[in-house]
Amino acid sequence: IPKQLEIGYVPLSNGGLFPGLYLFTSPARMMRPVKYLATSKTDLIGSFEQVYMNIACLDEDIIPGVTTHKEISPTNVLSILANLTPFSDHNQSPRNMYQCQMAKQTMGTPSTALTYRTDNKLYRLQTGQTPIARPEIYNKYGLDSFVNGTNAIVAVLSYTGYDMEDAMIINRQSHHRGFAYGLIYKSEVVDLSEIRSNITCHFFLGDDVDDEIRKILDSDGLPFIGARLTEGDPFYAFFDDIKGVTRVKKYKGPEIAYVDQVRLFGDDYGESEAQKAHIKLRIPRPSIIGDKFSSRHGQKGVLSQLWPQYDMPFTESGMQPDIIINPHAFPSRMTIGMFVESLAGKAGALHGIAQDATPFKFNEENAAMDYFGKQLLSAGYSYHGNEPMYSGITGEEFHADIYIGVVFYQRLRHMVSDKWQVRSTGPVHNLTLQPIGGRTRQGGVRFGEMERDSLLAHGMSFCLQDRLMNCSDYSQCLICQKCGSIFSPISLHHQTQNQRRTKHHVRCVLCDSSNYIVHIKIPFAFKYLATELMCMGVKMTLETKP
Repeated sequence: IPKQLEIGYVPLSNGGLFPGLYLFTSPARMMRPVKYLATSKTDLIGSFEQVYMNIACLDEDIIPGVTTHKEISPTNVLSILANLTPFSDHNQSPRNMYQCQMAKQTMGTPSTALTYRTDNKLYRLQTGQTPIARPEIYNKYGLDSFVNGTNAIVAVLSYTGYDMEDAMIINRQSHHRGFAYGLIYKSEVVDLSEIRSNITCHFFLGDDVDDEIRKILDSDGLPFIGARLTEGDPFYAFFDDIKGVTRVKKYKGPEIAYVDQVRLFGDDYGESEAQKAHIKLRIPRPSIIGDKFSSRHGQKGVLSQLWPQYDMPFTESGMQPDIIINPHAFPSRMTIGMFVESLAGKAGALHGIAQDATPFKFNEENAAMDYFGKQLLSAGYSYHGNEPMYSGITGEEFHADIYIGVVFYQRLRHMVSDKWQVRSTGPVHNLTLQPIGGRTRQGGVRFGEMERDSLLAHGMSFCLQDRLMNCSDYSQCLICQKCGSIFSPISLHHQTQNQRRTKHHVRCVLCDSSNYIVHIKIPFAFKYLATELMCMGVKMTLETKP
């Protein structure tokens, strides 16, 4: 009998699945090793039989006579991402799931061959570090080659009021020293065959170009490596054979960018002239207010202030935190793993060792706090990780000791530079004349039904009118007060006897009178609704009051 044979036993049940003994010998079945308790040997089990087996995770989970197998390592029940969360067995389970989502959104090291990458958009952390507290699997997968965070000195303290609602304060000098400094690589592809389909163009800078453009563009019409581009600068140039002129295209990006690489693409045989170029841009992204950060325990927050170092609190040894987070982030979320990581990171930094943060290594008898607390004690620090701290503004000692340690922080790809949206006037929809949506199209922010309800609840009726009509699709039209129609008043040309000047005379064609015509202000969308109803033969009558 081959060891890879999967034997699935489906027991009898009340109207359940088909009972029986199922044998699978087909190749490439998903199998995994577990420990068989009867013989203490490794057994390979498959996805079919696992459903009907009782497999214990820890020794205390074994039920005599029921449990047949035990996991070789309790961390085998976790995915790769879940295994990278330190001390995840100390956290509430939803927080571990949040971290599994945010680990994929980290600004890290996406590749070791960045020189050869031509991705449309690539996020990169420039000042990454190896975490002091890391699980065993971190070393197994060699993730030091793909660092995705920074060790930060984190104080749990409500200091300025700028840390409410999960916001965090970062030491400005830490930021200046490169804390969580990132950048974005963007690709711009120029295809001359799309610009002139029937005319041959060349990447070339003609004699008709002034010296200012030649400072940015090379003789081949492409930008110099390392050139700094701002909006409106020359981006590339090509020579038009028919008209004999050089056409210069401008850089349209809203942010400052640097030319990182330039590639020319020819055909597969190298016979025709290159008609396509790839320009790789590097956009620096230092941390600014509104950028998102996260620890490895689902504790996400935005940067609210870059606080000057001279106003940051300090310990008796002169240490100042890189990050200050609010103590209210912990009680309801129960991310005790972050406290343990803070202890482990602090002890590891003092002793110069990398700490093992693999889940299920500690239990009630062998507590993590005792293990790392003794390391702190031997280094001359408090057993519990607390330290007396002094206000950076007044110099006075705080009334309570502050919990301070080293936590590995991740910078996430959600940055305020990619999300801010503001407009005064801009494009409108051609049918309703209301502002269009979408940040890329210079659209407006939608004032929806629920926002309308809020203004009504506050009694702000005129503010509601301002938002939904005056600032949206304000329009004027004529109405006949007698018949209530907005479509019957029409403008007629009436010439005077001497025919020297022409008057516009408005008259209701239904009432055959101009005595009841008045101007009204309505949203254009309402006029469009009335037009649609009129097309279906539904007459809309409006009552007006003086």
